[in-house]
Amino acid sequence: MINHDILFTGIELPGSFQNEDWVAGVLFVLFVFSVIAFASSRQYVMAGVVDLFKRQSDINLSRKLTYSDFFARLLLLINAIGVCSLFAYSGMSPNVNASVQLYTELTTITAAYFLLKYLSIHLVGFIFLSREQTRLAILLYFRLFMLAGLFLYPILVLKIYFLNGMAEEVFNILAITVVGLQFIFVTIKIFQIFYLKILDFFYILLYLCTLEILPFTGLFQVYELLIRNLNF
Repeated sequence: MINHDILFTGIELPGSFQNEDWVAGVLFVLFVFSVIAFASSRQYVMAGVVDLFKRQSDINLSRKLTYSDFFARLLLLINAIGVCSLFAYSGMSPNVNASVQLYTELTTITAAYFLLKYLSIHLVGFIFLSREQTRLAILLYFRLFMLAGLFLYPILVLKIYFLNGMAEEVFNILAITVVGLQFIFVTIKIFQIFYLKILDFFYILLYLCTLEILPFTGLFQVYELLIRNLNF
């Protein structure tokens, strides 16, 4: 009796984000980073959130950072960069192979973007602002960014692992809402810190267009370019 082994060769299905082990690993590491940040410096983290709702004159800039405070801030910053990069990747290419190499490149670009943002605020502050105003602007900007990362994390987890039909639209709308609220808060804080006379209104609008809106749009164009090159 002769046995014939028949081999069926099909088309390999693309690995979606929810089926990739490295995606689960990244999400787990980012979650651990957030937990460690809260555990190591809970008072600093909570004080940073409270400062977002204070007037400029009520924010204490003389408080020295401890090692635990600096470590917590670094972990929250890494969490925000990692979450934003993965959210952009999953949102702009949900139906292609999830590549850890491309995610690493997107994360590097995101980190470089916010490094340039930090330097640009320093440059603007050196030219137009006092040292205290510059420090306050940097502090509030990155606190808002880190807070946005914390809010985006559960939305990202739900989007990747509970993605079906209209649910994707809901998660995307929630993410856009979080980013929109961050931009609104940034705008409000800029006016609170810098607005003194009518002419300042023009300068603030110029800053928002040239150093907030246009660079943010350019960041997503770079994302799209990298993802498109991967697909082809």
